[in-house]
Amino acid sequence: MSFEQQILLQRVALPAIASLIGCWLMIASRSESGRDADQPHPHTRWMTILGSLLIAGSLVVSDFWQRDLLLDPVRWSDWDASYRWQWLVWLVPGAMLLLGLLRAFALNEREQTSQMWPVLSLATLGIHYVALFEMETWPNWLIPMFHAILIGTAASILNISSLHALATSGASRWTPLVLLGQLGCIAAIALQSYASLGEWVLTGIGVTLGATVVSFGYSAKSRLFGVWPIAIAIYPVAISGAVCLLLTGYFRSRPLPVWLIGIVLVLPTIVWFLDFVYGRYGRTWYRIAWAAAACVAVLVAVILVTEPFKSEW
Repeated sequence: MSFEQQILLQRVALPAIASLIGCWLMIASRSESGRDADQPHPHTRWMTILGSLLIAGSLVVSDFWQRDLLLDPVRWSDWDASYRWQWLVWLVPGAMLLLGLLRAFALNEREQTSQMWPVLSLATLGIHYVALFEMETWPNWLIPMFHAILIGTAASILNISSLHALATSGASRWTPLVLLGQLGCIAAIALQSYASLGEWVLTGIGVTLGATVVSFGYSAKSRLFGVWPIAIAIYPVAISGAVCLLLTGYFRSRPLPVWLIGIVLVLPTIVWFLDFVYGRYGRTWYRIAWAAAACVAVLVAVILVTEPFKSEW
């Protein structure tokens, strides 16, 4: 098996399959009533927990597999992080499990929504801080690090809100494709900046692919924030994508244009705005066309502007 095939299997195929099964379990629990959001639903708890564990566990297994630690339990304690961003291997699955537990143990959908915003906001800030605050490695970048943490946190919350707005406006079947488009742009940048970082972005693409397949057969009904079952998988991936994009600046000797980084960072929000202005009252194919045109245009710009080079670090 070639190296490229091995990466696709470990970083894309495994998370995609786990995400497909996990998202299907969470959707099959049918906790999203739509019309009566205050009524609890049977089987939601165990199916949500199992689905969250499958998706979160696949990210950890993928990383251990890539490090050749998976089949050697004696060496599991040898896991180490060369950079702080590698703690995303634990932080992102942790966020998925946390959101899954909120959904599993909430008495009703309104209680889940009331808890989702503060928990997600704190998790977003915490993940950005842990992954981006690399003071020991780059002590001269202290101020830019704080700027990146604040900008990334704000962009992530804005993107999550935009994905929620799309999903609750009749576009839930194809909303994960918007995140997939952004992750494709981030991967194109990250793989030219630091290979290991790009491989982690591929893991997020795998999770989103699985969620996308499941979402094609499901339409969100409730407009309450965080009730959309697939949110448990894709919201933490959206946070991870923003972190990875901002991290690429640490490993590039020639920074990319600020306008390009900014557009990629808030691409889901741009798609939502275009949909709100031009596509909201059109047919489904018209809305999808606008979203696809925006994502493809940004990806082409990334490919044209980004050039491979060797990092100075």
